[in-house]
Amino acid sequence: MAYGVLKELVAHSRAKFDEALQKGHSYSWEQRWDEAIQQFLLAVREMPAEPAAYTGLALAYTETGQLNKALENYKLAARYTQGDVVYLRPVADLQQRLGQLAEAGQTYLAMGEMQLKNHALREAIESWQQATRLAP
Repeated sequence: MAYGVLKELVAHSRAKFDEALQKGHSYSWEQRWDEAIQQFLLAVREMPAEPAAYTGLALAYTETGQLNKALENYKLAARYTQGDVVYLRPVADLQQRLGQLAEAGQTYLAMGEMQLKNHALREAIESWQQATRLAP
């Protein structure tokens, strides 16, 4: 009985998450950034370990000039995907834009390691070169 109730709650939360995420993307497409932020925040509340809501928030915060918040959300997306390079790249970019060159260098090093594990040697070398340019 308890399992059925829990399953229902999860399904309800997933539906609310999906709806908020869809609305957030629609508002982003229309460049209605404040409304997008509100919807992505709702999505995060429903499913806090889902990276899609964090990337939506990060984009909206970037577009509204809130780069520190954008960076925080890209980091969360990367954390919930165990450091997926797709999410680490914007982390490194924002760190550079914010003058956090040593941190950006570390992020590029991590990207290189992930790329090497994925047998993407050329990309790994490029990431490591960028790391050494930023933090020799």
